[in-house]
Amino acid sequence: MSPVIIKLFCYQFRQIMEIEKKRGGRRPGAGRKKSTVKRYGFNAPANVHEVLQKVDSITEFICEAILKHGHDKGLC
Repeated sequence: MSPVIIKLFCYQFRQIMEIEKKRGGRRPGAGRKKSTVKRYGFNAPANVHEVLQKVDSITEFICEAILKHGHDKGLC
């Protein structure tokens, strides 16, 4: 093979490899962001459900109630 053909082949091969490097794989800033919250789920009895339906923010209400109860019990 002539040196010109080899150089052309090498040039095209390098360009193909550069394109393939840009696809997929680990990238900075990709993926889910870390969170400081933990999601919980529970089954609420009917009387608890009635109370939760009356509040504006269920999450705030539950968090405040748990922290107050924990403080009263000496847990926090």
